[in-house]
Amino acid sequence: MLIAPLNVLDGIAPIEQIVPTKSRATDPPLRASDQVATDFLLLVQLGLGDAHDPLMLQIIQAIDAELKTGTPNSPVWRRYNGDGCGDHEDGSAFGGSGIGRGWTLLAGERRHYALVAGRNPFPRLLTMTKLTGHGGLLPKQVWDRAPIPARSLAPGQPSGSAMPLVWAHSKFVKRVASRALGRPFDGPDCVWQRYQSQRPKPKDAI
Repeated sequence: MLIAPLNVLDGIAPIEQIVPTKSRATDPPLRASDQVATDFLLLVQLGLGDAHDPLMLQIIQAIDAELKTGTPNSPVWRRYNGDGCGDHEDGSAFGGSGIGRGWTLLAGERRHYALVAGRNPFPRLLTMTKLTGHGGLLPKQVWDRAPIPARSLAPGQPSGSAMPLVWAHSKFVKRVASRALGRPFDGPDCVWQRYQSQRPKPKDAI
């Protein structure tokens, strides 16, 4: 999903304009057309988009190429390219700026997509549990670079971010409930009844 600038309706080519990136010491000069994020998965979860739509599959390929990082425990995804919310390259703590890391809750979102796409999400849910710290708590982010033993940082293990992140735990519980139901637990019934994951065909033009 492209992230558009505020004045997307103004100008000749707003998609080519620079969009400010938060939490970075130096803002990367990324154009709107170069920025991608994982938000589009919500369209599938809500029943607004088809998990097998060719456009959806192409976007997933772009997201995986740009934001996915493999770890020994589970693949993880960053929020968007250029994100600055996370520990620094040397492992020092986030202090208003940093480098975006893999989010555990985004790993959960991908498991939800797998369910809607007709695949068994259970193996993927199990890998998500491997991202936990001591006591089985899910962190906000996991370390996705080479290990730094001096800072107790290892790939696929909790970074210096908040732990537990209750938001991530709620995502995990929802995914377990969705697997039992065979459908998204928090997908609004009224939206599904209207769209059924099908892209509406416009009937009028203004």
